[in-house]
Amino acid sequence: MRMSIRTKRSQFTTEYLIIIAIAIAIIALFLVYVFIYYTNYTNNANAQAVTTIVDAITSHANYVLATGGGSESAFPLVFPALNITGSYFCGSYIRAATGSTSAVAAATANMVGLLPTKPGNYLVYAKYQNGSFVEIGIESALAYINYSYSVSGSKLYYNLSFQNQSGSLVPGVPFNISIYSASYKYINSTIGGGGAGTVSGSLHLPATYSSYLVYVLSSRYSEIAASCLT
Repeated sequence: MRMSIRTKRSQFTTEYLIIIAIAIAIIALFLVYVFIYYTNYTNNANAQAVTTIVDAITSHANYVLATGGGSESAFPLVFPALNITGSYFCGSYIRAATGSTSAVAAATANMVGLLPTKPGNYLVYAKYQNGSFVEIGIESALAYINYSYSVSGSKLYYNLSFQNQSGSLVPGVPFNISIYSASYKYINSTIGGGGAGTVSGSLHLPATYSSYLVYVLSSRYSEIAASCLT
């Protein structure tokens, strides 16, 4: 009789553990499904977001170029949290990246400008400048960061100006200027302040690379002006 009770208890315990194991396996499979679904959903949403951004910016750049004469176009865009090193202007191209996705589009004219580093809704401006390029800015106390770069020997020389929407200088803008290789390898950086609204300086460059990405980050205004340099 005792052996029979023990046997039944042992059988019950075994069956209970099997049921628990099956339940855990089902829960694990469900969690894997949820994770895959969420990842795919997020990637699709991010891909759509950055594609919309680059398409809208190049479309409005083409519009102001065709209109000519210092024309300007304003349009709303929703920005995700952009990858700072993966989002930049390069000649007529713009690249925007977030998470593991990115998108690239080309305009008819060369573009320069800045992008927001915080997600949110922004009013973006495309302004035709000097009959040669389109400048991209956003509605903010710091609407534009103008930049020019030149390389001489082992030095990168930079000239920056910080402007509001009307084109007036914005004084005292703290910034970080960083140089990366075209494959996003960090090279050099420095920090500074915008003084009266303009600043010039230089950074050392190694002879290893022939092309670079230059980023000017204003953490105060959550904006970055990024471009390629070849």
